[in-house]
Amino acid sequence: MKVRWEQTSFEGLEPPKKRRPRGTKKGNSFARAVATYLGTEVRALCGTKDKGDLVSKIWVHEVKCPGRGQPLNLSTAMSEAKAEAKNAGVHHYSVIARRTGYPVAEALFVIPLWKAVELGLDPVWDRG
Repeated sequence: MKVRWEQTSFEGLEPPKKRRPRGTKKGNSFARAVATYLGTEVRALCGTKDKGDLVSKIWVHEVKCPGRGQPLNLSTAMSEAKAEAKNAGVHHYSVIARRTGYPVAEALFVIPLWKAVELGLDPVWDRG
């Protein structure tokens, strides 16, 4: 559409629509799939006072969905989950990470070693 010098109105011209990055959309759909699998709801994002991705009374679950071929920095993800647990006022936190090409039931559930011991999970199976 050519614009003439005499044209003073911008009718018919719309600004381009802003789209969310593709990774954000995939991450949100994975979080919804995990919430459905666990029977809970996805928590609305809250910025710096974020309280985790899934609604739970005693746990904070940080859901991560790295893109195909992209590594997930577990150290950063766990630090984020720990900070969100502090914001939520709970002691238990985890990272749930998507495995590319696998169903939701095969996602990784990551907790710190001290939390596994606290929950009674014995990481050394052959104690005699």
